[in-house]
Amino acid sequence: MTRLRIGEVLHALATLARYVAATLVIAAVLPAGFAHAHKPSDSYLTLKVNAERIDGQWDIALRDLDYAITLDADQNGEITWGEVKAKHAQISAYALARLRLGPAAAPCPVQAREQLIDNHSDGAYSVLRFTATCAAAPKTLVIDYGLLFDLDPQHRGLLRLEYEGETRAGIFSVDEHEQQFKLARLSKWAGISSTSCYSKSGASTCVGVRPARRR
Repeated sequence: MTRLRIGEVLHALATLARYVAATLVIAAVLPAGFAHAHKPSDSYLTLKVNAERIDGQWDIALRDLDYAITLDADQNGEITWGEVKAKHAQISAYALARLRLGPAAAPCPVQAREQLIDNHSDGAYSVLRFTATCAAAPKTLVIDYGLLFDLDPQHRGLLRLEYEGETRAGIFSVDEHEQQFKLARLSKWAGISSTSCYSKSGASTCVGVRPARRR
């Protein structure tokens, strides 16, 4: 190898080293929420319709709630049960303000019942259980889902809707945040006892519904 080529190789290595160092510096100074804001997330919404009453369970990732309303009070990078419990009222207010059951002109009032914690494959989730009471038993259920879309446009809401022993799954996105489900026609869909599969754009997501753990 000639002296000229050796010099070229050394120059290239030095340039690469400077690039790697600069990349590490940029990563170190970015705010923690920057990467989080660009990480797609899902929440899991289960609704059981019984006449005019709707019982709901909403599993929302703690990391998403932390990004939205700051659960990690001491900012040490660890979210404790005490920190979550202290924010129960804020969690329910934040989430339920972004969910409408029923038409806009006559929404079904929603009341939070309890909050638990459950572990999914991608981390810990807050489990918000609630009840909605409609003026009459809906024949078509209108759902408007608006959680986290202002912070993460890639967020998805995965719905499991149960009515008279049958189950239907759906996906809410920033472009499809309001959807209607004809309850009388759910019997056309195959019932799913423990697993729901959500399909969109050729991709499928299947999840099992488990009882949340009390803390």
